[in-house]
Amino acid sequence: MKKILLLIFVLAGGCLNAQEIITDDVGRKVQLTLPVERIVCLSPAHVEMLYAIGAQKTLVAVSKYCDYPVAATKLQKTGDFLNPDVELIVKLNPSLVISGGGIQKKIIYKLEKLKIPVVVLYPKNLNGISDNIKLLGRLTGREKEAGKIAEKVQKKIKAAGVKNEKQKVRVYAELWNSPAMAIGGASFVNELIARAGGINIFSNAVSEYPKASKEEIIKRDPQVILFFYEPEKEYETRAWIKLTSAGKNKRTYIISKAEQDIILRPGPRSEQGIRILKKYIQDEK
Repeated sequence: MKKILLLIFVLAGGCLNAQEIITDDVGRKVQLTLPVERIVCLSPAHVEMLYAIGAQKTLVAVSKYCDYPVAATKLQKTGDFLNPDVELIVKLNPSLVISGGGIQKKIIYKLEKLKIPVVVLYPKNLNGISDNIKLLGRLTGREKEAGKIAEKVQKKIKAAGVKNEKQKVRVYAELWNSPAMAIGGASFVNELIARAGGINIFSNAVSEYPKASKEEIIKRDPQVILFFYEPEKEYETRAWIKLTSAGKNKRTYIISKAEQDIILRPGPRSEQGIRILKKYIQDEK
């Protein structure tokens, strides 16, 4: 009997698949056969994680915004982040689809109805990034490699932070202008700002991206203003900006698209995100 079991094990490639229940970042219970072999990943941050742990061979398709590392740009595209191509995903016959969070709810429901398993990974803090890396390692049979990468990422994040916690700078981070949307306390970017030596003026907001009134911004008086989009050319002449310390001291900055991708994606490059933010917040340019 033992010889028969051994033979089955060898014929299976030395790896026994197992049914497991996975709890994702929004508390959903998903039953999967591990390790998964065919992944459609709709989240740029998690594509980066899969490459980092050496599990890129499991990727059969990604969203068109999954552009890092460069090799990911050559993979089959399933549409954009908000409107993935369901028909194409079904044709690809994935053993798992990885979603990047709440704004993809519709696609999650559609895929679930079609009996395609979906795991939602949406870290809200820096520890969550390491947790996601480890989970991806578990899902793809690369737990050892993922554990090493997660530890390495945490060490880099710790090393990138400011050393003097007393020299905090008030920061207003704006994601969009109409209506004005800020980085809130529930966003992992809030923690990046803190580690870069900033005090997010909307860190007390319970939502990730709260609406911000001009009056409230002026009242909280940021010393640095960061724009995570391309504002109008004469943005510095906005009346409310002139009334803040940031406006008076010419400390308003536009974050480039390349820098936005690093900062706003909760992935292995978050350490670089801290360093970029520190450059602006601590005026180290």
